[in-house]
Amino acid sequence: MPKSIDEVVRALMSKGWRPNPPASSIQIINLERHFGVLFPHDFREFFGISNGGGPRAAISYRGLMNLAELPLFNQQYRVPQNFPGLVAFANEGFLVYAFDFRGESAVVSSLGLSSSLWDDVVQESASFAEWLEEGLAGYGRG
Repeated sequence: MPKSIDEVVRALMSKGWRPNPPASSIQIINLERHFGVLFPHDFREFFGISNGGGPRAAISYRGLMNLAELPLFNQQYRVPQNFPGLVAFANEGFLVYAFDFRGESAVVSSLGLSSSLWDDVVQESASFAEWLEEGLAGYGRG
């Protein structure tokens, strides 16, 4: 079972990650309306603690974007047009992490930055909390 969001945030902070101020519930609701989805509880909880991370953290920790960046990134890389039901929330190198809303519950999937084929979409984690926790092992090294 994944750690709670609070536990994951504390673990990230112990490795040097610094959170941004939290996103407001209005920001989260507006983003959900923009994409026509309801984000998973753990995603909403995380952004209620931190709207991404400080400049170093956003780049260093799996490319997790703040909420204001998500609409432009998704539009720029045509994620909703090429992959209806996916909403990207992180970009690490040439890899995009996205929620896949096509099933009963949203899962975290990955795909190539320039991908346009469903065969390229791979499920990474059953939840956002699990995805955050999986990234902890390699974070803060180097």
